[in-house]
Amino acid sequence: MKSKFVALVILQLFFIVSCKTKEQVEADRLSGGWIITEAAYSQRGSNQVDSTITYSKSVFDFGSCKLTTSNRECFGYYSFNGVKRTAVSYGISVSENKLNISPVDQNNREGIDLTGSFQIEKVNEKLMYLYGPAGYTDEKGKFHLQALDIKLTLIR
Repeated sequence: MKSKFVALVILQLFFIVSCKTKEQVEADRLSGGWIITEAAYSQRGSNQVDSTITYSKSVFDFGSCKLTTSNRECFGYYSFNGVKRTAVSYGISVSENKLNISPVDQNNREGIDLTGSFQIEKVNEKLMYLYGPAGYTDEKGKFHLQALDIKLTLIR
């Protein structure tokens, strides 16, 4: 009888220790464990079409960059209209339901540029949907800022 009581107490303690608040669970979902494999973009609002760029064919590949709550340097390539471009290093972090991305080399603005904080709209097991500004540099060297829907594909 005493061993059953001890086992029950241990089980209850384990349950109490292992329980997380809703906020802790959400923080875990948004922070540790995500690996970004690619991101696809589309311009927000179907009536806003820019003939100089096709967002649906523009993809960032962050390789095995882990998304964490602290800044870390990530190294990856991106494709622009199906053409693979130069490698870019990024600092990526998550805070207060926002994904923060900043290039390590601030002068590298070729193609799509994801600098900024992006509101996380939806997270499920393998996808994260974001909304935020992204831009591109045209052939004349002028930088354009656009509002985009961003879908990141992630692996746990």
